[in-house]
Amino acid sequence: QQGREWALEVSRECEAEEAEKAKEAERVAEKAKKEAALGRMKAEEEAAAAAVAKTKMEKAKKAEDEAEKAREEKVAMAEAAAKEVARKAALAQEKAEEGAAAALAQKKAEEAAALAREKAEEVAALQKKAQEKEKADLAQKTAAMALKKAEEEAAALVEAAAAAKEAAEKADRAKKAEAEAEKVREEKAALAQ
Repeated sequence: QQGREWALEVSRECEAEEAEKAKEAERVAEKAKKEAALGRMKAEEEAAAAAVAKTKMEKAKKAEDEAEKAREEKVAMAEAAAKEVARKAALAQEKAEEGAAAALAQKKAEEAAALAREKAEEVAALQKKAQEKEKADLAQKTAAMALKKAEEEAAALVEAAAAAKEAAEKADRAKKAEAEAEKVREEKAALAQ
């Protein structure tokens, strides 16, 4: 009898323990389910954000391409306008040389040339920075060459001035010697008499 009761009690304890384990497993499964749902929501949000970012990048690229195209068109238009203005300036110059409306044509030519310069400056401003650097380097070299040439010319002028001074001094000495000789001749002539 006691042995049966003890066996029943052990059986009940085992059932209770199993039931507790089952509940715990259910709680863990529920928690995992919630975490999975949260993970899915987060992944969906990240996917949506990535889609938005991709759209923004595509729009930015498109805007950049359009801006580049517009810049190239402006450069082409400015160059064409500059050529047209230069052509008109040349034509105005030809008319000015004809004589009758020389003053008016000259004024128009100057205005056209000024406009051409402005257009040319606009075109130059739109060129790449690499070209600007190249021009700056060339200008620097040209300036250095001009400075060297100026220094050489200055040195030549200094030499010429020194030579001129020496020649003047020689001429002065020769003149004094001639005067002395003339004086001696006069004295000899006076003594001879």
